[in-house]
Amino acid sequence: MAIVDARGVFTYANEALCQMGGYDERYFHRLNFAETLHPDDRALRMDVFRQVLAGEIGSYVSERRLLRKDGSIRWGRGSVMLPSDQ
Repeated sequence: MAIVDARGVFTYANEALCQMGGYDERYFHRLNFAETLHPDDRALRMDVFRQVLAGEIGSYVSERRLLRKDGSIRWGRGSVMLPSDQ
């Protein structure tokens, strides 16, 4: 699980996600969401991120390739949604 701000910068990442990405928790907070995506997937995933922020779609769930710190790839399931007060 992670929380990113409107610029795509991680403000929170749980330990499991940090381990999955091969990152130290303190370093993960310096990353932008796009930096953790496989280069071939970035344009599509960031477009969906922008659509969610703009309210054009409510949420998005997909299988995706996580780009690990060492450059290797790890598959995972991710979702993008706006936080709710409810």
